[in-house]
Amino acid sequence: MGSQDTDKMTSKRKRDWTDSPILLSSLEQKIFDFLVQVLKDERRTTILRVAGGWVRDKLLQLACDDIDIDIALDDISGEDFAHIVEGHLEKSSEHSSVAVIRMNPDKSKHLETARIKMFDVWIDLVNLRGETYAETSRVPQIVLGTAEEDALRRDLTINALFYNINDGVVEDLTGSGTVFNLYLISSQSSLESASLMIRFILMLN
Repeated sequence: MGSQDTDKMTSKRKRDWTDSPILLSSLEQKIFDFLVQVLKDERRTTILRVAGGWVRDKLLQLACDDIDIDIALDDISGEDFAHIVEGHLEKSSEHSSVAVIRMNPDKSKHLETARIKMFDVWIDLVNLRGETYAETSRVPQIVLGTAEEDALRRDLTINALFYNINDGVVEDLTGSGTVFNLYLISSQSSLESASLMIRFILMLN
């Protein structure tokens, strides 16, 4: 795909999601407020970003019975932050549990994920990550990354949007506002690009 074709597709599919409001349930608001207060109490500058399907479903106003929140962290491991939050919950006489899913490259688990149960909801805590590809392989190598790198590795731009809990805003760090993540599609093989488009069509159905 040439740069001119990419520009045409970007212009045709462009939508600015950053002005779209995210309506939180009372439970979601309670969880986010608690996490932000933990940061203030600990004097941390960590930015908490919700990523993935939760943001997409909120923007598309899709109803969901289950709260499935994945929070990406920029300067602390998920396990360390989970234990900090756990301590604050205990001080507030709230029950909590922490679990850690360790790295297991043999099963394509390249970075650990921590989970904490707060207010009867399991929250996943992960580090921002990037992906690198060898010329001869479609299997990505997972590495710690920046928020921008994490966004650019995702297949659809609407899946690459973050909800910044600290500021209460939607972030489009790809800068494209498109349906497809054109950066990822243009940087991969034709076979990989085709598979991304098929996944998008299946999602629409």
